[in-house]
Amino acid sequence: MDSDSQLNSQIVDPYAQFDDGLKKPKINYNYNKKLNSLEKITIAICVFILIGVGLFGFISQTAANRDTQKVEDISQVLIALEQFYNNSSTIPSQRAYPVSVCSQKPNEVDYEYTLSEYLSGSREKFDSHTYIQKQSFPNDPWGQYSTIYSQNRVTTRDCPGVFISEEQNPEDNIYSDRRASCNFNNGDRTQRTLRNCYLYGSSSNGDSFELAYYSESNGRFVIYSRYRDNQYQISYS
Repeated sequence: MDSDSQLNSQIVDPYAQFDDGLKKPKINYNYNKKLNSLEKITIAICVFILIGVGLFGFISQTAANRDTQKVEDISQVLIALEQFYNNSSTIPSQRAYPVSVCSQKPNEVDYEYTLSEYLSGSREKFDSHTYIQKQSFPNDPWGQYSTIYSQNRVTTRDCPGVFISEEQNPEDNIYSDRRASCNFNNGDRTQRTLRNCYLYGSSSNGDSFELAYYSESNGRFVIYSRYRDNQYQISYS
């Protein structure tokens, strides 16, 4: 007898000692795969929660990325403002920043029109240096801009020479330099309509300024202000 036969003869059937009528247990691998209503609802809730968390994270990251771009734009303008101030006069006490024509409070017109005129060297009687090329002057990259007056229902305020009158020609460009303007569909000046605009305002003699952008991550405006060559101040509104 070979070794395999001897091994097989030594294997004992564990059920041999029981009656022949006793059946060997059968293992059933066919589980009931049907889910009841409660289980289905629980799974659906978990899926919705995961989707919600992922969507919230995506939106938050997107808003943070937009804020990062805005900070880079504002930083570029701050550098140009400092250069403009230092070159505005050889006498330190007479140096000044670009003077607003619309309002001393931060507003989109004095950023998009007045500030771009000064920093691009377009107002040669003040400073002919080009700190930022006019065609490259930063606008909020997520703002909606238009060159047509009839599409910009903006409160005009006291800005002589800035706006083209709608009565003269509603298809004319909104700025006299034919630059685009931030689009205000309803003509109001609520926080919502200013979110897609960079803002600028200065004192009447140009010894101080405020430069602002809307932070989507924080849900408020970030305002950079400076008096002469003192340190920058950052506030929120």
